[in-house]
Amino acid sequence: MKPVRQCIAFIRYLFRRYAEDGCRESAAALTYTSLFAVVPLMTVSYAVLSAIPDFQSAGDELRSLVFSHVVPSTGTEIESYLAQFSTQARKLSGIGVAFLAITAYLMLKNIETTFNKIWRTHQHRRGLSNFLLYWAILSLGPIFIGLGLAITTYLLSFSFLSDNELSGFMPLILETLPLVLTVATFTLLFTAVPNCHVPLKHSLAGGIVTAIALELAKLSFTSLVSNTSYQLIYGTFAAIPLFLIWIYLSWLIILLGAEFVRALSSHKVLHSSEYPALLLSIALFRELYQRQAKGQTFDDDDITTRSWLFGHSYISAHRWQSLCETLLEQRLIYSAGDMGYVLNIDLNNLDVWQLASRLPNGLNIKEFEEICSIREPQCEWLHELQALLTDLCEHTEKKLQLPVATLSFTQ
Repeated sequence: MKPVRQCIAFIRYLFRRYAEDGCRESAAALTYTSLFAVVPLMTVSYAVLSAIPDFQSAGDELRSLVFSHVVPSTGTEIESYLAQFSTQARKLSGIGVAFLAITAYLMLKNIETTFNKIWRTHQHRRGLSNFLLYWAILSLGPIFIGLGLAITTYLLSFSFLSDNELSGFMPLILETLPLVLTVATFTLLFTAVPNCHVPLKHSLAGGIVTAIALELAKLSFTSLVSNTSYQLIYGTFAAIPLFLIWIYLSWLIILLGAEFVRALSSHKVLHSSEYPALLLSIALFRELYQRQAKGQTFDDDDITTRSWLFGHSYISAHRWQSLCETLLEQRLIYSAGDMGYVLNIDLNNLDVWQLASRLPNGLNIKEFEEICSIREPQCEWLHELQALLTDLCEHTEKKLQLPVATLSFTQ
């Protein structure tokens, strides 16, 4: 029963985060941006593939591959429209090309902003790193897809693959290739776009889940459209609203996949987020002290994704946001921007009592007892803190072990 409860708790956590991050609203905004960016992205893809001699003929195959994953019943019409738009776009002047580039940039910028919101990342890429990321996505993406198409064509050219014994595997390979490319695309998206460290195994799991969910959604949507007389209402324009609905549905699924990847990391550290603020603050100060002595930085990414807390855990982004605000307000730490955080006080002049009194709910006997109940055999500083708090709790208990009636109620 425990695995079932953990699974249910994870699903609840996932959809709670999905609602809290406003993913439905973000999907609507990305749908609107996608309408303007799809032609520039196709134009860039054609330009990149045309720059490589072996891939010059892969543009049409790439377009067909992409639109085979759009609504099948309307994909042909939309594909022909966008192909015409893209062909005309390649004839634009310098100003027109600049406009297309800005549109594609805004599309990718909106995706990054949405992903950073999901990962609770406050620092955004700037300057050269921002440009290199977007350029890599725009240039390497079409090349990888073109490479996959070229490999498939190359394999089909071998005569031994046409033998009756092996011919049955080729349709399976050809049907699986688009799904594999989709998984690779989402894995790259979930790994590279958030401005923080994302474990590759989590990105891969999210890529697989998102690709399968999109495939199931496509089949369901196709079945629904096939049994609906939507053309009686929209006539020849029926492809447009269906295309809009599909883009919106796709973004809903992609953002759910992003939340899934983030939840794989954040849900595991919920127990550490329940640690008292006093314990987390002392652990943070110790880490900052040691890193500053070595000339190393310690930023939001390290605090919320690296295993620095007791060597195996870290603080969740949500808990760190509230704790960070308190420590900054109390001027105990200082934010150095891209350099992360540094201590803003001499720890020799700060005693444990002063620290506890400056934290929300810091002077709390139950929290002291909770700290004393933590078992970390290899953590010497924790054992010293536990000894201090144990003595304090025992002394406080002895002092307060007197009947209430002994207090003077007559005055």
